[in-house]
Amino acid sequence: MAKVIISVVTADQARESIELKLSVRDTGIGIPEDQQAHIFEAFSQADATTTRKFGGTGLGLAISERLIAMMAERIWVESEIGTGSTFHLVLRLDVSPAPTEPEPDATTHLQDLRILVVDDNATSRRVLGDYLPRWGLRATFAEGDLKRYEL
Repeated sequence: MAKVIISVVTADQARESIELKLSVRDTGIGIPEDQQAHIFEAFSQADATTTRKFGGTGLGLAISERLIAMMAERIWVESEIGTGSTFHLVLRLDVSPAPTEPEPDATTHLQDLRILVVDDNATSRRVLGDYLPRWGLRATFAEGDLKRYEL
């Protein structure tokens, strides 16, 4: 089963700005090295036959690359055939001043609420297992596929 993993890390931070490095990794078919330079061109794909099999018009990366270039930033890809691809993006963003009043905790009403999480994806269960207790929820996890249950 293919996976997509998104990560964001702080690459650099100053008082007025922050530089973020975003990565989107997939476990797909990969992109041959000789085709990697062309995937950011409009209507260009590494292999035209993959359009029929995997979908896509060839515009998404071209549009992304142009938007990122307008912000004076960069995007690039690392890929290996049969293993997948990782698209990297570095953005420098202005930092807003801190709010004068702290925002109320929106999770207060969730304290000690019991929930059942059913998911066939172990990564999703692990991520939810990290977040739900922080919100005060008492979660029980089960592996399963909701498609087989009628709701």
